[in-house]
Amino acid sequence: SSGINAEYGGHIERATDFLVGFSATLTSGYIWKQRLVKSQAIKPEIASSGLTLVHYNACYCVERIIQKVLPKVSCAFRTAGMSPTHIVKRWLTACFVNILSWNEIC
Repeated sequence: SSGINAEYGGHIERATDFLVGFSATLTSGYIWKQRLVKSQAIKPEIASSGLTLVHYNACYCVERIIQKVLPKVSCAFRTAGMSPTHIVKRWLTACFVNILSWNEIC
């Protein structure tokens, strides 16, 4: 909230008003994970996964695509006792902390 406070030039009331209004929007759930966890607006398995809602949705979509388009690869993951979610989570985390070079990805 100190960043929000600085954004509003030190006006604590304006920053608080923004945060209260923002917390009521659906967008806040993607950016502000704790709001969703505390409001119980998401399934307990999502909340306990440790993933943000964006990461969870991306992992879910990739896993479903692999099951549909590449069933043998999906089967190999299951046989190995691993989920594509682990790989997608690591890739997304690496991209967001700039570990992977975009030249290597593309």
